[in-house]
Amino acid sequence: MKKWGNGEMGSMEKWGQPPFPHFPSAWPVSKPKNYLNWLNEVQVENKEEIIEKSIIKSNPFGDDNWVGKIVKKFRLEQTLRKIGRPKEAKNGG
Repeated sequence: MKKWGNGEMGSMEKWGQPPFPHFPSAWPVSKPKNYLNWLNEVQVENKEEIIEKSIIKSNPFGDDNWVGKIVKKFRLEQTLRKIGRPKEAKNGG
């Protein structure tokens, strides 16, 4: 299996170098020390679907702790609710 970091996997390794002038010359944020390991991780099967739902609902994407902090900080609770009117509770009688 080819991996990022050995020169065979494309433009990520050539960030900011010719012939990729459309890439910024520097990362917009600090580059993580282990970014090549992160790029080489096996992707969870339904991760793309989860990301797509996050985009559609405009809710934060990340691990549960981070999402909880961001939702609370920016008052985004409504983005975590299902679309539509809540179903009425059924009475036992």
